[in-house]
Amino acid sequence: MTNMDEINDTLNELCAHCDEEAERQETVLEVCRAQLHAARAHDLEQLEAKTAVLLLLIQDTANAERTRLRLLRDVAEHFRLPPGQETLTGLIAAVPAPWSARLREFQARLRAAVEETRHVVRQNRMVMRRSLSVLNRALEAAFQTAGVSRSAYDARGEARRGVAPQAAVLDQRG
Repeated sequence: MTNMDEINDTLNELCAHCDEEAERQETVLEVCRAQLHAARAHDLEQLEAKTAVLLLLIQDTANAERTRLRLLRDVAEHFRLPPGQETLTGLIAAVPAPWSARLREFQARLRAAVEETRHVVRQNRMVMRRSLSVLNRALEAAFQTAGVSRSAYDARGEARRGVAPQAAVLDQRG
């Protein structure tokens, strides 16, 4: 096998890995959107299920990254890219067609998916913070209504020893 055959095989493998990564990142986006939908619907089971899927996708991404970086290094070395140019953009500029077009397409797909995912994650964060704020206000109101100080409970929610809860007073209306 010639040196050109080897680099073509490596570029083909790199492009295949890049296609898989683009699909994975697009799946991450869809899972984040599903998380947002579940959070807005207050569907905790679905939210937990989507979070578990997201964690698996992140693990897959980390595992695949090692292979992709090795392939990128091999290609960058073959085309003698200078230090600092061993990036996807530098590679696109150095490799011949059709590889440059495939890598450019991957880069565009990845950027679009990551940008949209950032937007959805920001929305998720706002919905979660809003829900947490409502929950905290409800708990605070419950504590005030019951006449119990928050300090009567420890971090696990168990009653502290030596702190007696005060009895709640109910009138005829309940």
